[in-house]
Amino acid sequence: MEVPDVIVQELAIEGIRVVVKDTSEAVSVFNILNYRKKVAALHLTC
Repeated sequence: MEVPDVIVQELAIEGIRVVVKDTSEAVSVFNILNYRKKVAALHLTC
């Protein structure tokens, strides 16, 4: 699934970083970032 560029840009304006990864990579990134800052993990399927 892709996140539209306009969404990523709008979130960036608000100071929110968007990371889009496949599930296994997303878990790794979440585990790293979870110790450093507030994070959200959203799993979207069609």
